[in-house]
Amino acid sequence: MTMRRRDEARAERWDDDDAPEGLSPSHVACELRIAPTMTKLAIDRPLPKVLMVGPMPPPPLLGGIETGIALLFRTPLARASSMTLFNTWRSPDPTRSAFEKLRYQIGMSWKFFATVVRARPTIVHVKAASGINYYQCAAYVLIARLARRRVLLQMHAGDFPQFYDTAGPLGQAIIARSLRLPHRLVALSETWAEYFTELARGRR
Repeated sequence: MTMRRRDEARAERWDDDDAPEGLSPSHVACELRIAPTMTKLAIDRPLPKVLMVGPMPPPPLLGGIETGIALLFRTPLARASSMTLFNTWRSPDPTRSAFEKLRYQIGMSWKFFATVVRARPTIVHVKAASGINYYQCAAYVLIARLARRRVLLQMHAGDFPQFYDTAGPLGQAIIARSLRLPHRLVALSETWAEYFTELARGRR
């Protein structure tokens, strides 16, 4: 796999031809692309410690992100990398006020920072969608960067163009800047990779 400078903000995905040695890509429903699974021979190699950031609601799992996380945590790769989950799921409640939502997110941000400091992961892998979830995930990416962790941001939102187009000038500027924060940006296809690369470079 070709390494790229972070400031190039190049989104990418794993393919059969460019997967690291000992790794092979796998696919699940909804075109969700999870981290490559590991062969038994590769498990003996030293692996970075990974902190996954994403939603994990109680079963049954209906969304693609949580389904992918559940599948990934059942792989040898998760065990070999001592992978842990910072669960961002919260039960929906349309009666919550904006103040309650803000107070909750501030509390979650502090909890995430404490988790990163305590666990000291080598890599923080953030799974993001669109809407308010994206801004929440961007905050986690920023906190992880401030904590001097390596950060991987994986985008899953099929409706991201609609979200971006209606975000307004300030929201679009925040989106473009935050897409340049992670060390690596991962998309589900080459088309999405090109789209997020253009956004990160401010060309849309």
